[in-house]
Amino acid sequence: MYAKCADIGNALKVSIEFPNQTQVSWNSIIAALCMFEEWVASLDAFRIMQEEGFGASSFTLVSVSLAGSGVEKYSGLRLVKELHGMAFGGTILCWETYTYNSLIALYAKLGSVCDSVSLFDRFVYGDIVTWNTMVSSLAQKERYVEAVDVVRRMVVARFKPDGVTLSSVLPACSQIEMLDFGKAIHAFSIRNDGLCENSFVGSALVDMYCRFGEILKARIVFDGVSEPRLGLWNAMISGYAQNEFDEEALELFIAMEEAAGFCPNAATLARVLPSCVRSQRFSCRKASMDMW
Repeated sequence: MYAKCADIGNALKVSIEFPNQTQVSWNSIIAALCMFEEWVASLDAFRIMQEEGFGASSFTLVSVSLAGSGVEKYSGLRLVKELHGMAFGGTILCWETYTYNSLIALYAKLGSVCDSVSLFDRFVYGDIVTWNTMVSSLAQKERYVEAVDVVRRMVVARFKPDGVTLSSVLPACSQIEMLDFGKAIHAFSIRNDGLCENSFVGSALVDMYCRFGEILKARIVFDGVSEPRLGLWNAMISGYAQNEFDEEALELFIAMEEAAGFCPNAATLARVLPSCVRSQRFSCRKASMDMW
């Protein structure tokens, strides 16, 4: 409670004065320190917790993984290898799948994607989160071909891709010139639970089509999302601007403010300004005045 109220001082005071620490109280201390990005202190608390003979639970792992991604790379890798060893030794008292998912994600965050892939390949009881973690980790590290391959393996293994899968792998299609695979994903999203209406999937599809110059298809996707978020508006405006559809970009920018009621952020402005410069019909100054 104290930590959520931004009073870390009293939170630590309560923890120090607590007469009989338990696993729950240690988890609370570690989580509170992570809330204030006190990564080293949270890891110190984790060490003391171990020294006092308390096993780690799934709640401990969430906080420790977060802290591990916040410290410098060498210390973080040393920590994740320790957690990896604890998982094999059975001293982490939580669901096996959850443990492995966290370790795969943490290895990738620390730049050790090869360890993530190795762990993923050895783990035969993964769930949809395991697959999504691997796809997003590879895509974020620009290992696009491998990300696409994992999605193919996922389908063969009879796991149904969801919105997270699609929004993670679609950027990879743009980077490795795989428009046909991207179109196949689009078709899949239409056939399955209306995934293309998901704002995140829609944003990824719009971005992919615009990168290939398929502006009309991008706009069809944009119009098909019933509740577009700011990211989707930014993707469509950016796509117009990148392909020098400047009037369309500026018209959509104005519609975003007037019709949808969204306030542009820095990303919106960065995307629309090139169209302002090139456009012969619209005045930059007028657009700026209207915005403010």
